[in-house]
Amino acid sequence: MAWQTTWMIVPLLVAAFLLLVLGLSMLLLVTLNRMTATIGSLLVFCLAGATWALSAAYQVANTGGPKRIWFAIGSGAFVVLVVAWVVFALAASERQTWLAPSRLVPILAVGGVLAGVFVTNPLHGWLWDATVVADGDLRLLDIDPKPGYVIGQFVLLVATGAGGACLATFAKRHERVASLAVAGILGGITLPVATGLVYRLGIGPGFDLTPVALVITAGTLTYLVFTQEFIGEVPLPRSVILDRMDEGLVVVGTRGQITDLNPAAKSMLGIDDSALGAAVETVLPEWPTLDGERVTVDVTIGGSDPRHLRLRVAPLAGDHHAEIGFISDRTEQQALQARYQAIIEESAEVNVLLDETGTITYASPSVHRILGWEPAELEGRDGFSIVAPRDRERVREEFEAVREDPSSQPRVEYRVIDADGEECVFESLVRNLLDHPHVEAIAVTSRDVTERRQRERELERMNERLEEFASILSHDLRNPLEVAKIHTTLAERGEADALETVQGALDRIDAMIDDILTYVREDESIDPESVDCHAVLRTAWETVHTRDATLTVTLEEAAVIRADRRRLRRALENLFRNAIDHSGGDVSVRVGRTDDGFYVADDGPGIPPDEREAVFDNGFTTATEGTGLGLAIVRRTAQAHGWTVTATESADGGARFEFAGVEFVAG
Repeated sequence: MAWQTTWMIVPLLVAAFLLLVLGLSMLLLVTLNRMTATIGSLLVFCLAGATWALSAAYQVANTGGPKRIWFAIGSGAFVVLVVAWVVFALAASERQTWLAPSRLVPILAVGGVLAGVFVTNPLHGWLWDATVVADGDLRLLDIDPKPGYVIGQFVLLVATGAGGACLATFAKRHERVASLAVAGILGGITLPVATGLVYRLGIGPGFDLTPVALVITAGTLTYLVFTQEFIGEVPLPRSVILDRMDEGLVVVGTRGQITDLNPAAKSMLGIDDSALGAAVETVLPEWPTLDGERVTVDVTIGGSDPRHLRLRVAPLAGDHHAEIGFISDRTEQQALQARYQAIIEESAEVNVLLDETGTITYASPSVHRILGWEPAELEGRDGFSIVAPRDRERVREEFEAVREDPSSQPRVEYRVIDADGEECVFESLVRNLLDHPHVEAIAVTSRDVTERRQRERELERMNERLEEFASILSHDLRNPLEVAKIHTTLAERGEADALETVQGALDRIDAMIDDILTYVREDESIDPESVDCHAVLRTAWETVHTRDATLTVTLEEAAVIRADRRRLRRALENLFRNAIDHSGGDVSVRVGRTDDGFYVADDGPGIPPDEREAVFDNGFTTATEGTGLGLAIVRRTAQAHGWTVTATESADGGARFEFAGVEFVAG
């Protein structure tokens, strides 16, 4: 293979090297950035240019038949380069419909076929004939074009011009495009086109220096694409930036007309491209008037199916007469906010926010339904002021602990004062959300547990009574049952007095059952009324088997007290029966007035001092026939009325029971 040396080889090799460096550098940059149609087509442009320049250098340097092969390879690279330029122009001018596969694939297919025809021309000769001729000391390739070659070159030239026209019309239609940048692109592509025309017209050194001119074109395009200035001024593919934005974008020109819209804005506002050029007020009447500052407004559009939008409008940098607006759809957010608000308003819980000092900054609407306070009455007030005084210090200590330790989330139970001055029991979860960007407070979520605590106390009382009931059944009834069983056996053996003992045991069991039922069924609730003291004393005395006992009442004839008649009568019956049982029946019972109540006394054996408190315990008795529940019933009755009952010694040495706190309404 023979070679020849000429200075023209040097610029071609340098051009190939520079174009290859640009392409490889771009590959490195693309690995760090998202690939776009603009960058991809520019990459192919540089690599195809490098191939063309290298093929041209080898074609010039060779003196034999391979010249034809290298020329064909360079021609095929030229076709690829033109196709890459067309794709670049479509991407840079935001012709997204042309970049869709349905249109782009045919363009690439046609370009690929044409490139293949150019490269394989040495085999079929459809496009040109080539002859190696001598020109002085150099051997050059003389091309004899055929009609197919001329048509192909014309198609490629038209494609190149179409790409430039796309950019030019785009720059004219969009005010935001930097005309200088587009001019740089068009000037860059014009240079190799002009160089190629010079070569085709036979002007110049006889070598095609278009690949050398491509270095300037590729450098210009690369600079404009990969510099911050160009990215901010010249349009990149909208599919990458604006068209894929969730926010709507509206650009308003200097005369108040809409100059650009992205798909999100069209969807939110229910408009299409026909709105371009229209006054913004006709499309969005709420568009604000700017005074050099950014403005944010909330607007609602639509009738039966409204959409809630937030519009943020700002002047374009460097031009206060042009404006850009960003639209965000807040419909779902508004619906979600309304839902949460409804949940809070209808919640059975009270939600309160406190600042670092304990001042209420927010109270949920449920505070009115639960405590009777209007939220506005509490906001700005010391949160501890509605806590019951006896719990206030403890609650404040819990608050301070949560403020100091955000990880602490205690549940606190305390009493709260409602709007009527009544106390209710609250259970609260306290959380430190001072660092939460949307709260910045200490959140207290509370629920009214007053009824629950009352039910729990009632259950506790019921359990206590059940335990007492079980204790009485398992212990106190066992003795008379054992007596009855033993004496039943003795009666079967013929002992005469055994059946009488059995009958006495059964009578005691009957009395105990009656007292047990009374004791267990009596609760703390009463139904007070005005009770005639003499009448209720007389009824209670007549109910008891008094034997030889006597009753003396020193109360005024008109004495009337507030009491539950049935329960008071039952308590008096137990006191009368207790006096008679412990004295053998021959006893004098007296009922009289004290400073704040009344007393029931007898002249029986009395109660030893060390047993005067224990006699009120259920099951305590010193009588052989007693049930041990009579005085327990008396104490429970007194407690239900809010009275106190104490056992002491009477003036005659017997037992005396004093009731204090009794309300006399007459006498």
